[in-house]
Amino acid sequence: NTFGVDEVTDAINTNGGVFSNAFWLALDGFSINTFKSFGVGIPTVSGSFLGLTGIKVAPSPQMPGGPTPAQPFPVYEDPNNPSLVQRIRYSFDIIFTDTSAFPSSGNQEYPLNTTFTIGGVTVPGVHSQDTVDFELVSGADPYFSNIDPANNDAVSYLSQDLRVFTITQGASGLPNDTNAPTFSASQTAHEYLQAFLGYLNDSSAYTTPVLSSSSDPLNGLPDQAGYETGETSVTPLNGNEKNYNFAIARVRLRSDQQGSAGEATNVRVFFRLWVAPSFDTDFQPYTTYPSNPGYPALPTNPLPSSASLPPDPTGAGIQTVPFFATDNGTNDYNPTFTNPNINNNIQTIEVPVISGRDSVWAYYGCYLDVYDSNNNSLYPGTHHCLVAQIAYDGAPINYSSSVTTYPGNSDKLAQRNLQITSSGNPGPASTHRIPQAFDTRPSPPFRDTNGSLVNNPDELMIDWGNTPPGSVAHIYWPQVKAADVVQLAAEIYGTHLLTASETNTITCKVVNGVTYIPIPSAAGKQFAGLLTVDLPRGITRGQLFRITVRRLTTGTIPIRDEINTVAYSTNGKYAKWRYVTGAFQVTIPVTTEEAMLPSDENTLAIMKWRLDNMTPEYRWYPVVKKYIAYLSARVDGAGGYAAGIMPSQTGIPIKIKPQTEYEEYTGKVCEVIYDCFADFEGFVLASCCARHSFKSCERAIGEIALLSCKERLLVSVYVEKGNHNRIVRMIVRG
Repeated sequence: NTFGVDEVTDAINTNGGVFSNAFWLALDGFSINTFKSFGVGIPTVSGSFLGLTGIKVAPSPQMPGGPTPAQPFPVYEDPNNPSLVQRIRYSFDIIFTDTSAFPSSGNQEYPLNTTFTIGGVTVPGVHSQDTVDFELVSGADPYFSNIDPANNDAVSYLSQDLRVFTITQGASGLPNDTNAPTFSASQTAHEYLQAFLGYLNDSSAYTTPVLSSSSDPLNGLPDQAGYETGETSVTPLNGNEKNYNFAIARVRLRSDQQGSAGEATNVRVFFRLWVAPSFDTDFQPYTTYPSNPGYPALPTNPLPSSASLPPDPTGAGIQTVPFFATDNGTNDYNPTFTNPNINNNIQTIEVPVISGRDSVWAYYGCYLDVYDSNNNSLYPGTHHCLVAQIAYDGAPINYSSSVTTYPGNSDKLAQRNLQITSSGNPGPASTHRIPQAFDTRPSPPFRDTNGSLVNNPDELMIDWGNTPPGSVAHIYWPQVKAADVVQLAAEIYGTHLLTASETNTITCKVVNGVTYIPIPSAAGKQFAGLLTVDLPRGITRGQLFRITVRRLTTGTIPIRDEINTVAYSTNGKYAKWRYVTGAFQVTIPVTTEEAMLPSDENTLAIMKWRLDNMTPEYRWYPVVKKYIAYLSARVDGAGGYAAGIMPSQTGIPIKIKPQTEYEEYTGKVCEVIYDCFADFEGFVLASCCARHSFKSCERAIGEIALLSCKERLLVSVYVEKGNHNRIVRMIVRG
């Protein structure tokens, strides 16, 4: 419910200003049968936010993560159980046609009201009418554009402005850019990253904003295919060679003043890695986002989120780990350094003095040294959440206990899911079990001294997406009694599908919709968890399942006496609303046992090493122990021998089959050649400094070459090394 004028301007320029699935309206207390029989209408919205010039609110065409074809409205929690009392949701888009409603400075809030009706009459109940404030924020400060408006599948937890790539020494972070620096054997990872960031920030090809997502220069980083829908791989080895993993964050600045007159001074970017996937990526400056100096002072550099590292007898343990562009981290943010190859995570950003320019891109980065012995032993699983934070003194992130700031609603935070190993395959039941560690903070207290509910607890909201209904999900929380969670669910839900299968394990069946699980309250604890999905028989190689896990919490805001007033009323009346604090995605690709086995063996060796370096008091110890049991069963079920795999900090080398060497040529087709019978014979590709001839008699290649020549499209041609007559691949970029 917060929009910055700069991100909205980007959306208008690229996708008609559409923010898909901007908010949900949820109705509790109905089954599908009663809902339909009563004829509950699609809720209408009103209020001064809707009346602003250049802003529209409309029902979303589809729900994120929903099945194909898109679900019609409304969206049910379990559409296959029409008698179940469940939560029913409507999704809405917000569409900006211009930015005339934004304030020239500061921020402005406007209420949006909604009402559920039956036959034009308001549905009985205290929450059948609701109001939430939407905030418009002025621009001229550095920001991330997390959701690519040109891709309707893009989500904030896979930000387009935060990327991760993996290379070995001898390779380049931009393999298709011959001018980009190569990671030499004489360089350390930090030295290469500083040179790479210097190149990005000195090249107009990377600092000039573009409107077309297909020409996004960050797409030239290695392995960026599907970056807006899939997780990023971070692995320790490439065969016997060491992999180096880097993160790049793109910061944008838009200003109507060029040069130093409109500059943003000392813009810092902090990089933090959550030890496990978490929907608790909201801005909590005293726990997960600590800095030096401490909040509310303006931050200079990030700190780990806990002073106590494993072994940790308290069981609290670290939650986030900062990573840097320099080997000691201090030079990342020291304003006394002026050499861009030393000082890349603090920059002064300004729009260059060029006619017609009103915006610029700047790049920051870190070396993700996750396999260092001091870091590796922290992690309980193979997936993580990485968040980049813009720390700019001119526009600091505000913290409030009643309003949450997280990557989904802030242009100062960007998030990316990291995946260290793959999951999912057909075959024996043991290889159908997909384990996923995740971290959860307890709910705030929700009972009074008499034990009565005064607030709803926070909830896990699991969107199962296209995961096959009938799959079975388990949540193992060693710090939580499963029976307490089931009892709490019975207290706050009309019905539910949760059972306590073990002392600390909650089990439910996957439905063609959404499952809600209440989060218990506890003082001084952080819940280590393992989410496991048992896929059914019948899945096949090539399928891909995506599950989105969100956290819902309760916000409290004073009710206004007048619409369009900034000051809150003092009448003592408050409205409660549910909102998302964060999210992460679980991706399950289905492959074969043969393809899965090397990756699982590698992961098992790493997890055994981590367990050996944890004490039983560490809160993640029981999770890692159970994780290893599941991995061992997967390895044995795929034909391996789990007992014979020894602990290893970097895993075991994965054998890579030798591949044919290819040459790549990129340019534009300047000639298409035909013989005396008008049969296609070949074409000539022109790059900036050379011309390359290719021969072929394939009619389809001729058609592609002719079209590319006519439309002046950029073409990449791959041939066997030393043989231009053997075209093995062509990529045409529109």
